[in-house]
Amino acid sequence: GWIAPQDLVKQLFKGAETTGRLRIKTNVKVNQLSQLYAEDEKTKHETNKRGGWEIHTDQGTFKESVVVLAGGAEAINLDMLEQLPLTSTRGQVTSMRTHEEISPLSTVICHKGYLTPQHKNIHCIGATFEKDSINIEPTAEDDDFNLNMLDKCLPELVSWSKNDIATSKARLRCMTPDHLPIVGPMPDIEAHKRDYAHLSKDKNWRYNQLPKVIPNMYVMTGFGARGLCTAPLAADILLADLCGTPYPVDNKRLFSLAANRFVIRDITRRQFD
Repeated sequence: GWIAPQDLVKQLFKGAETTGRLRIKTNVKVNQLSQLYAEDEKTKHETNKRGGWEIHTDQGTFKESVVVLAGGAEAINLDMLEQLPLTSTRGQVTSMRTHEEISPLSTVICHKGYLTPQHKNIHCIGATFEKDSINIEPTAEDDDFNLNMLDKCLPELVSWSKNDIATSKARLRCMTPDHLPIVGPMPDIEAHKRDYAHLSKDKNWRYNQLPKVIPNMYVMTGFGARGLCTAPLAADILLADLCGTPYPVDNKRLFSLAANRFVIRDITRRQFD
């Protein structure tokens, strides 16, 4: 089967808003995150116990008890996410007008790219992969690439030309080095470097210390080109983190998605001073 991503997301947001437990604020630029410190109930003085967060934006400052960093590539430069090995990869999708030759198509065809069935008289073909680009303006060259790739991989399936292009869209994928997403608590990287330093001498060292994390901060990102498939499972994992409910995967798979896997890897490879 297949689904229209924009329509799906709109319905998910609509359903969540009807519960009265979700408020969506769009077009807000987050400039900085700063952690608050809890007050002693008796003295009312600030303690060294870290609490919630202040979110500094272009529309004011918000105070929240928990922050989840769930942005895409545009969020990579946030001071917290800069510590993780996230990169952006540009992708352009070309929207083609349907016609009687291809309109009966009822399934997605995958090759080196993909071709979707028509939705509202539009088929999508794509997509390009351009590493380390932050340009989201569509280009004619990338439309040519998508058309040529379709013709090369699926010759004679459909005869489209540039005149059949309805629109084009370019966006940025948020990528990780191992192409798996990140979900879970934000690691305290400096504490990891201290606690697990012995891994730089013995990669098989068995440690028992629980990993230290940044209190009340979680991350869910790095979905690359597979977000629609993997985000629901990541959301279930995040829910278990926040609510203390059972995890939907075992410990081995939890670690394969945890943000601190890259910290452990770099310690083992002696990439820290």
